[in-house]
Amino acid sequence: MTGTLGTLISEHYSVTAYCNGCGHRAEIDLEAMARIYGDAAAVRGSADRGPARIGGRALVCGKCRARNTALRISPGGLPSGRL
Repeated sequence: MTGTLGTLISEHYSVTAYCNGCGHRAEIDLEAMARIYGDAAAVRGSADRGPARIGGRALVCGKCRARNTALRISPGGLPSGRL
């Protein structure tokens, strides 16, 4: 899925980042990302091939520092964990 931070925030989506290397996961603070990159910043998940990106920057795992990342973007009110 691809969208913008502003759209995801206004439609109450939740976004969880996953490391495909070590399995670490973390909920993304969309409001904080919008303050850094702006509401129009693109959010690109793993379906786009390559690492997940926010504002054109690849997400890096906070645990193992790998860029082998993916996003789970869930509509508001639904859990964003793995199925």
